Amino acid sequence: RIARELQGALWVSLKDRHADTRLADALLAPAEPLWAVIDRSAGASATLSTNDPGPAAAGAVHAIIQRPVGAAAASVRIDSEVAAALGLIQTPARTIRDLTVAAHLKPAPLTTHDLASGLLPALQRLHADLARIDTALDGVKASLANARAMTGPEAPAKRRAAAQAAAPTLDEAIKQLEGVESLVSEYPEILRSRPPDHTAVAPTARVRETQWRTAFQSRRNRIDSLRSDARRYLER
Repeated sequence: RIARELQGALWVSLKDRHADTRLADALLAPAEPLWAVIDRSAGASATLSTNDPGPAAAGAVHAIIQRPVGAAAASVRIDSEVAAALGLIQTPARTIRDLTVAAHLKPAPLTTHDLASGLLPALQRLHADLARIDTALDGVKASLANARAMTGPEAPAKRRAAAQAAAPTLDEAIKQLEGVESLVSEYPEILRSRPPDHTAVAPTARVRETQWRTAFQSRRNRIDSLRSDARRYLER
């Protein structure tokens, strides 16, 4: 019963569209081969044939229903050109413009926007800040080492002076390091780039992340160690 109702509804719809009503049987229960021949000289209309029209056909031949030898079921293929020629659709839409015109839609005017990523400037700033941190820590290390090597009655006072001078430099270094770490929070893609003093040979993403974490932690450790050295000079 359901098949009959579907067939009847499809037959009426095909008739209303002035299409070949034989499609009602062919599409619902495809069994025998079926071809469509499109005659573009006659307004791209199509006629159906249950026999293969072959190369002598007066138009483009499209196989709609095929059942290869040994196949359990037939296959149905109807592209937009064939569907339009058979009267199943009004017109094949090949572009977005075709769709908007058919739907009577007015497309919005094309606008372009230039997008700029902050990733590259952030990466450049990160490398520059790390270089400044390293230079500052190297300077503090050298100053404290020179103070440690001093001898004579003025040596303790000079060591304390060196320790006091190191304090603001170390404070600024930790501030810059925290700023660098905040950049990574803002641009986590940085963790996939190459850290300073590492090979350009690309390891895995996990290895890169480990290298960056080591780079940050090692500088924190240097700052803590230099603070500890300076504190000892102040306490003497």
